Formats: sequence, structure tokens, C-alpha cells
Amino acid sequence: MIFNRFARPFSRQEKWLLAAMFLLPFSTFVRLLFDLSYSPSAFDIQSRFIIVLPLILLLVRYGFNRHWLIAGMGVAVVIALFYMVFLTLDGQSRPKVNMNQITSANLMVYLGFAVVAFSMVHVFEHKGSRWWLVVGGSVLLAALIAAVLSKSRGAWLSVPFFVGSSLWLFRQHFKRWQLVAIVLVTVLGGLTVAYLPGSPVLPRIQEGISDANRYFTTGEVTRSIDTRLNMWETAIEAFKLNPLFGLSEKGLQKFEREGGVAKYLEKYGHQHSDFFDILAKRGLVGLAFFYGFWAVFFWAFNGYTSPGYREAGILLGVGYLVFGLTETTTGNYAAMSLLAVQTALLFGGGHREWLLVHKPEVLERFSMYWPEQEVLVGKGE
Repeated sequence: MIFNRFARPFSRQEKWLLAAMFLLPFSTFVRLLFDLSYSPSAFDIQSRFIIVLPLILLLVRYGFNRHWLIAGMGVAVVIALFYMVFLTLDGQSRPKVNMNQITSANLMVYLGFAVVAFSMVHVFEHKGSRWWLVVGGSVLLAALIAAVLSKSRGAWLSVPFFVGSSLWLFRQHFKRWQLVAIVLVTVLGGLTVAYLPGSPVLPRIQEGISDANRYFTTGEVTRSIDTRLNMWETAIEAFKLNPLFGLSEKGLQKFEREGGVAKYLEKYGHQHSDFFDILAKRGLVGLAFFYGFWAVFFWAFNGYTSPGYREAGILLGVGYLVFGLTETTTGNYAAMSLLAVQTALLFGGGHREWLLVHKPEVLERFSMYWPEQEVLVGKGE
């Protein structure tokens, strides 16, 4: 009713994305009401999406300079790298940037690939200087070094997904042999980093494999990998009790206590995976809302934002889906706040440029900024 009453200020794509961002925390809140409980980690964190809705509309209506956004992401990565190098030299085994090591490393890797995406669009679409690729590559290198220093296996896992997604997004600009060469260079680069003397990569991978083997053979739970595996088995057993709606956070705690399972929810507040956490707490309905949000997210960015924003937005979605395989981003204040703000910036800037070409009447009454240069847009209606 609200959207229909004030239809003129909104584009169709804005309505869908705003509704999806609202329904994800709302569905969680409704599940909590039926359980007669309240969980800050379940609702407050996801309510970040509601808070940034006005920011999206503000950015779409008034716009901002994309170069400042790119520069901000690049500078953030470089500053973070220097800070993490300082912490490493100071004796910290797993340095981080004002959040836990996993979220910190995930953010750095994403920002590095996002800057590369903007740089490639500037070169391929805007016919800019190829020095932009050098700048983007340097930022990405800094981000990868920061991820290595963090010793976060989850961040390392995301790298091949980012590489594959980037190659798919820019496949029309490369010949087949160039795509194969990039894949080979990526593989050789990863192996080189893993086997460098003093590199933490190979020892961390071997440690993870050893933990998994020990868990499957003895059932022993002592470290991060085997703890995750045990958490996920617990989530599956909890899901079987109420497949449609899940047990809720309160119900999952009760199940863990009564089932004699380690009390992960009391210690961590989540199941160390978005998929398994939602599966146990909110069931198939919760998963439908969660992946429904991502379906709308990719639809909105792929078809209705301009180049640069489109690629960076899609990579943002890919990153969070991969991060959520081994980490509960939906239960992390920093991760959800960063996702909400990044979504607002990328969709706000990218959709505005798309509207300026395809539907300027949407902006006519509410905008005060009109670019003098032609705007390049991606696929749309």
C-alpha cells in the first residue's frame, strides 16, 4: 500500500529491493514473536537493512561521485594492510582491523576485487588509461596480503569464487586463451604463496585437514574446523524436529541442553554458517526468505545498475554467500552493517545512473544533480 500510494518516487526495481531488504529482518522478527522470545543477535543485526533504506533513496535521488567511492575503498585497503603489517611485526599472530579476523579479512578481499572491477570498467567501457588496471591490481595485491596475514581460511576460500565471478562478468573483454592464462596465473600464484618459506597458508590448510580427519575418525572436538563440523551436525538434527519453521534460537538452546550437545549457542550465538544457522533456527521458511533476498539482490544489480556498480554489487553478493558458508554473517554486527552500507552505496549510485538513461522521469521531481557527461549503463529494459 505504501509503495502504491507513493508510486511516483520509486522505480520498480527500488520497490523490489527495498521490500526484500525489509522482509529479511521482518520474517526473523515474526518467528521470534511466535516463540515468545527476543534475540538481539537474530533481529537487531539484520535490522541494519531497515536503517539504510532511506540512505539508498537519498543516494539514488541526489547521487555522488563514483571516483570518491573507488578511492575510499582503495585507501581503506592500503591503510588496513599497513596496520596489519604493524600488528604482525608487533607480535600478533592473527592481526585484524577493528573487528574479528574473519570479517576483517573478508572485507579486505572483497574491497580489493571491487576496486579491480571498477578499474576494468573504467578501461574497457570508458576507454580510460590502462594504468587504472595497475592501480586496481595493486589494491587487490594489498588486500590479498592482508588476508594472508589474517590467517583466515574463510577469506582464502572466497578468492577462487571472486576470480571466477570476475572472469564471467568481464568475459566479453578477453579471448579464451587470456581467460585460461588468468586461471593458470591464479593457481600458480596461490601455490607459490602457500609454499613460500614462513607462509601461514599451507600450515593452516594442513591443520584444517587434520582437524577434519580427526573429527570423522574419533569424533573429537577441540579446534575450529571440527567444532564447525559438530555445529553443522547439531543444526541438521535440530532441523529435523521442525523442518518448516526451525526451532528458533530459544528452542535450539533447549535442544542443545536436553540433547547433551555442546552448548554452542550459549558460547557463540550461532552455528558458524549462515545456511546451517538459519536451517536450525528458522527452517525452510527462513532459508526461503534469506535466499529470496539474494535472488532479488542479484536481479537488481545485474539488470538495473550501470557498469562498475553492477560488477561490484554482484561480487558483493558472491562474497557474502561464500563468507556465509563457514561464518554466520547474519549473526555478526560488523558484517551485516558493512553489507547494508555497501549495498546502499553501490545500488544507490548504480541505479541512479541507470535511471538517468532509462527512466529520468522518476528522478525529475526529486533530484538536484544531473551529470554533464554521458552515463554508460548495463543491461536493462
